Amino acid sequence: MRKFPPEPLLREIARMAAAETHRRLVEREGMRAPETPFTFAGLARTVLAETRSGVWPDGSATQARRIRARVRRSGVSSAQVRVLCDEMIRMWTPAVLAAGEKDVSVLMASIAFEQFGAQWSSFENLSRAYSLFVDARAKHPTLPAPADWAAELGVDLDGFMRTGFALHVAMLQNEGQVSREVLKGDNVRPIWATMSPDDLFAVIDRHFVKDFADHGRICRAAQRDGWEKWSFNSLSAAPLINFGDDLVGPAPHLVLDKVSSTGLWYVGQNAWGSTFTTALGGAFEDYVGRNLQLLQHATAIPEITYKTGAGDGQSCDWIVITNEVVLLVEVKCARPLYGIRLGDPEALKDLKSKVERAVGQLETTAALVRAGHPSFSAVPTDRPLLGLVVTLEPYYLRETFRDEMLNSDVLPVSIAWSHELENACAQLSSEADIGAQLLESLTPTKNPLVATGSLGNIAYKGLGKRNPIVDSSWNAWATWPGIT
Repeated sequence: MRKFPPEPLLREIARMAAAETHRRLVEREGMRAPETPFTFAGLARTVLAETRSGVWPDGSATQARRIRARVRRSGVSSAQVRVLCDEMIRMWTPAVLAAGEKDVSVLMASIAFEQFGAQWSSFENLSRAYSLFVDARAKHPTLPAPADWAAELGVDLDGFMRTGFALHVAMLQNEGQVSREVLKGDNVRPIWATMSPDDLFAVIDRHFVKDFADHGRICRAAQRDGWEKWSFNSLSAAPLINFGDDLVGPAPHLVLDKVSSTGLWYVGQNAWGSTFTTALGGAFEDYVGRNLQLLQHATAIPEITYKTGAGDGQSCDWIVITNEVVLLVEVKCARPLYGIRLGDPEALKDLKSKVERAVGQLETTAALVRAGHPSFSAVPTDRPLLGLVVTLEPYYLRETFRDEMLNSDVLPVSIAWSHELENACAQLSSEADIGAQLLESLTPTKNPLVATGSLGNIAYKGLGKRNPIVDSSWNAWATWPGIT
C-alpha cells in the first residue's frame, strides 16, 4: 500500500466504501467480499498507520517521491483498491498465533469484532440510544441530564446525534467526501435546526474529524506488532479525515457508530465514570424488561428480593414464565475490553469474570426456584429452567469458541446482546408457543445442561414483525425534515 500517495488512496477508498454502503442500505443487497465495510476500514487504518511524511520505512525519500509521482500521474483506480481489499481480507494469521502462543479462539475473536459489527442494522442502535439516554432518565435521574450532555458534547444530545446521522448521509451522497461549504448549504440547514455553521463545525471538529497526521499518531501508538490488522483504528474515535476543506470518510458505518448507544457509552464512561455506567446498568435492565413484556403469552417478573441469613439477596434481573419453560434472565451493561480481540490475558480474565458472575446469579436463582423458596412462589417448578445473559454490546462467545464460559451444572445458559433480544421479542410477541420456540432455539441438541443455540435463531425465521419499542424511540428522535 505504501506505493500509493495516501490522500488519493484514502479518497478512492472512501468513494468505494460510500458506493458499497449505499448499495446495501438503499438497494438492499447483501454484503460482498472483498469490498466490505470492515475491509475498507482496515485499508484506511493501514494507510494512516504506515505512511510517514517524507520517508517510507522501506525506501529513501527520493524513491518515495518518485513512486508517489508515478502513481499520482496515473491516479488510484477502483481496480487497484479492489486488489488491496482482496489482500487485506486474506490476511488472517498473526505470527504469534502461528507460533502456537495463542489458541484459535483469539483469532476468532479478532475476526468477529472486526467483521460482525458492520453487519448489524444501525436503526436499532440509534433508537436504543434515545431509549437509554433520553427516555430512561425520568426513571433513572442519575443518568446525565440534558445540560450535562451539552457541556460534554458542546451541543445537546439531539444535535450531536443529528450531526452524526447527517454526516453519514453526506458521505453516501457525495462519494465518501464532502466539503465544509456543501455542509453550509441551505438544502441541509434544516437538519441542524438552530445550530449555526460555527456551532456545527465546532462539534464536527471536536468529535468527528482529525487531520491525517493526528490519525496516524493515534494508530501507531495503539498498534501491536504482529496484530496490525486488528489493532485500534483511529477512525473509531474520529471517523473522518480532514484534507483541506474536505471531510473524507473511508468507513461510513463508523460515523453512525459514533452517535449510537455504542459510541455514547464511551462518551459517558470517559466523562462520568462509574456514576454513568451504574445508572446506565439500571436503565438497561428496565429496557430489557420492556422488551420481555412484549411477549403476550408469557409473564415477565422483575428482580425478586429475598431473605438470607446475612440479609437481603436479589434474584436474577428478570424471570419469564411460559407454558413450556421458565427463562431466567441476567442483564449486563459492561462491555468486553478492546484487548479481547488481541488476546490480551488481562482482558480475557476480565471477560471470564464478567460472564461467570452472570452465570452464578442465574444458578443461584435456579436453585431457589427449585427449592421452593417462599419468595419465589409465583414461579412454577414443573417445567425446565433456561438461563439467558443479555448484554448491551455483543460478546461473541459462541462465535469465538468461548461459549464454555457459559457452561453450568445447574441449568443451560445462553447469551444474547440487545439487538438480538429486540428482534427476538418482536418475533415472539404474539406467538402462543413462545416457550417451545425458546427451547428449540436455545437447546437444539436436547442436552439438558447445554444451550448450544442462539436467540438469533428466532429472528431469522422470517416472521418480519417490528419492535414497537424501537419504532417508538426512532419516531421520537428522528423528527427533522426529510428523514424516514
